[in-house]
Amino acid sequence: MRKYTNILVTMLKSHITGNYITLRGELIISSTGLSNVDNHEYEQLSLEENIAHIKDLLPGVKISVISGVCDITIHFFIYNQVVRCNDIYEKMKEEFSVIADKVYDYEGHLNLRIDVVANTTSMGEKEEVRFLNKGRVVEYRIVKKEYEDDLISKIRKTICQKRRE
Repeated sequence: MRKYTNILVTMLKSHITGNYITLRGELIISSTGLSNVDNHEYEQLSLEENIAHIKDLLPGVKISVISGVCDITIHFFIYNQVVRCNDIYEKMKEEFSVIADKVYDYEGHLNLRIDVVANTTSMGEKEEVRFLNKGRVVEYRIVKKEYEDDLISKIRKTICQKRRE
């Protein structure tokens, strides 16, 4: 019985003190000219490892790769999941930067457009963040930041302060 109580307490702590993330967006790989990007070129980029890293960072993320008429689109979606990583934006930026380097290093003259929006809630703070790129340079910007003052937020703050002490 004590074992199950410890598991329940651990789950409750991570639920209350964790960072909640909702993320949606896409990476679009296209050619510089009017030619299309085929599956062979996508396979040569070997982005599966990077996609696996993103799945490790964001457990529960749904990732789909769709081959369009002239491009290949990688869709991301996750809704209100707990993420235990405090520097999730930096880690995602690193993964997106690696993907950008692979795309721009490919000899087929490919382009990449990153358009990913993330909403996080952590200890009463709500942030909306947008990931964008210009060539190889990937950045994120905090678009909106709000503070909540409800009961759950106060409980989260109290627990986190007690953990620091």
